[in-house]
Amino acid sequence: MSKPNTKTRTLTKEETDDYLAAFNAFKGDDNSLDSREFICILVALGVEGGEERAQTILRKINKNQDAKITKNEYLEAIKQPGINNSQIQRLKEVFDKFDHDNDGWASNTDVINKLPDLGLTEAEVKKQIEELDENRDGKIVFEDFLRVQLRIWQK
Repeated sequence: MSKPNTKTRTLTKEETDDYLAAFNAFKGDDNSLDSREFICILVALGVEGGEERAQTILRKINKNQDAKITKNEYLEAIKQPGINNSQIQRLKEVFDKFDHDNDGWASNTDVINKLPDLGLTEAEVKKQIEELDENRDGKIVFEDFLRVQLRIWQK
């Protein structure tokens, strides 16, 4: 039986940006995640070993056991073996279909025009818009999109 890989890895700039999008989508006013949010993100991203492995990573990186995960602790966790950004990349590809001019955000109109293509009813489209545009500024950024998708996966 082979030993599991225990070495941390180096993240590319793109990977770091992707993972920070997930962090930013859930961070609180204190710029941290609570332990539940942290575990949900890792599980939604498909961490090898599921929730049990996410708990182990949490104990390893949250040395002061304050149940608050800082950005640096989060990035340390993401470098652990068994975590990859393929789920985030897939969601980014979906989001990019809404962001037709590649300016980093999609208007509510862009989303309204594309969601029916995904087989959603008008009522479902309106509900998605309400969830995606929490601050009601008419712009949906990737972090908003990612937050909603990760919440769906948590259920």
